Amino acid sequence: MLSDMDVQVKISPFSGDKKDWKRWSISFLAKARLRGYQELLVGIEIVPTKGGKDFEAFLIKNDVAYAELLIACECNVCFGIVNSSRSKQLPEGDARLAWMNLTAKFEPTTKGNLIQMKRDFIENKLSSISQDPDQWIQSLEIMRRKLQILGHNVTDMDLIIHILHNLPREYETTLELLENNLKNDLATLDRVKEKLREKFERIQRGKSSPEGALISRGREGKFKGSCTYCGIYGHKASDCFKKLN
Repeated sequence: MLSDMDVQVKISPFSGDKKDWKRWSISFLAKARLRGYQELLVGIEIVPTKGGKDFEAFLIKNDVAYAELLIACECNVCFGIVNSSRSKQLPEGDARLAWMNLTAKFEPTTKGNLIQMKRDFIENKLSSISQDPDQWIQSLEIMRRKLQILGHNVTDMDLIIHILHNLPREYETTLELLENNLKNDLATLDRVKEKLREKFERIQRGKSSPEGALISRGREGKFKGSCTYCGIYGHKASDCFKKLN
């Protein structure tokens, strides 16, 4: 059986004219799906940890996608955009970054798109402790890039504040640490990612241990409200330690 990378498709050239972008981009993404790298281009599949088996497979898909984008670019402008799209993780050529940069240059913008994208960004939360924060932040960064394409700038600080305000309750201790960093001008996007990743890994390790399973079951039956005596979330006044003491 042929793998996705073995599927042969004709690469349609892109003229570099904005009026041709919509048709060409739809066609290219359709072919990317057949070739197995569409999710890489649009940011659903992110770069795995370097050195692992998944990274090598990702690298092959990225190299194919990047090469086919270069081949498709007929005009000097779009060729230059793709050729200069290189990142720290993918210094020989970053296909996703190239696709984002092409989109930024040629995608038509409307106020309706901007309103919807801002709404989608605001409503995008880390919904549960099972969701990988790296993938969630990746989706936010894609939205951020699209907002910039539509003329609305989202700074690193805007993104950090959105992240901190949209975390599950289980991230409370990490949130307090990062908020203190923010007050002292020590919070960077990379640091936020690092601390959330560490917390996520601890949560996953805890869930897989017998002690973690007991804690999880205990949380399921936990009182979902605040104590009317001390005001702390998670227990009733009748169970309040402060009241009993």
